[in-house]
Amino acid sequence: MRYWLTTDTHFGHNNIIEWCKRPKDYEQKILNGLSNTVGIHDILIHLGDIHFNDSKFWHDRLREACQPMSKWLIKGNHDKLSNTYYHSQGWDIVCEQIEMKLYGRSIILSHKPVWCDMQHINIHGHFHNVDSNRWEKNLVALLTPSHHILCIEQLNYIPVTLQWAVDHLPYTKDRL
Repeated sequence: MRYWLTTDTHFGHNNIIEWCKRPKDYEQKILNGLSNTVGIHDILIHLGDIHFNDSKFWHDRLREACQPMSKWLIKGNHDKLSNTYYHSQGWDIVCEQIEMKLYGRSIILSHKPVWCDMQHINIHGHFHNVDSNRWEKNLVALLTPSHHILCIEQLNYIPVTLQWAVDHLPYTKDRL
């Protein structure tokens, strides 16, 4: 069993194609990446912002791509429906953040960066590949060498293992 990460899929968000320079077929790339990469005994952890509209349609597509693996959702700023709703759409765990000890590290998984001490690393999404001057200043003020950004646009829309993320993701301020 492996843990896999994805984030900020923003299914059905047409403006993100322009804002983040995504290809027109980004949604299919993401779904193909999930179905071709994550194994049936693995766990997919989504770091938030699943879709922008048409929730039922996109959850149906996601379920088709991700059967029968376990799916955990860390809610993002666009994931505004109830936890009960997300559970009804096939998410096994729905929460605001997860803390775990793996690979010799204390890891906090969240959508936006959260405060953490230097004993932890915080793997988060939210920022995308847009100009860092557009990032929320209050979030940028939190960033330390313990913060590592997962940016789907820079990963060719393919999920990565949590272990790869712990070992390879760049410190967020390196992207500023």
